[in-house]
Amino acid sequence: MRSKDLVNWSNVEIIKVKGNDVPFEKMSKMIDLYLIEDKNEKGKYWCFYKQNGGGMSYNYDLINWTFLKFTAESGENVCVLNENDEYILVHSPSNIIGIKKSKDLKKWEPRGNLITLGQNEWNWAKWKITAGPVINMKNVKEFKNYLMFFNGSGPLMESQGDFDKNASIGIAWSKDLINWTWPK
Repeated sequence: MRSKDLVNWSNVEIIKVKGNDVPFEKMSKMIDLYLIEDKNEKGKYWCFYKQNGGGMSYNYDLINWTFLKFTAESGENVCVLNENDEYILVHSPSNIIGIKKSKDLKKWEPRGNLITLGQNEWNWAKWKITAGPVINMKNVKEFKNYLMFFNGSGPLMESQGDFDKNASIGIAWSKDLINWTWPK
């Protein structure tokens, strides 16, 4: 949907990230969409999403998409940042948050340790935390950090019926994407 004022919205448009030749019925379910401009080519946009692993497509007009194989092994909730001439991938491979880096969106390597934040102390996220978007707010004087919003659920597992009843949203911040702090 599109809006010029965030109040009035257009009709829903399907984002055909698999290309205009792939009919809607053959696209299958995709979630956790994330858009970012290419670090080397102004006007080229990448779309990352979850579909049987990670998906990746690019375009120049936000309408006509070209699908490419996503080469990073990743979990859900993929978020990609342009930082210091690198792409930084934040994702949730399981019950953790992982970060990888790449110069070219093809070859990915781990960046830092897997992140669990304060999960071992949080009853509300005892079963699972999943990555959410990370926003670079380092140049905003009120923040001077990266901000991460994430999901937590618990204390019971999803199979025990807790996910729909006890899902929460948390916030954490970091100066380097490795060491994280959160409200106590």
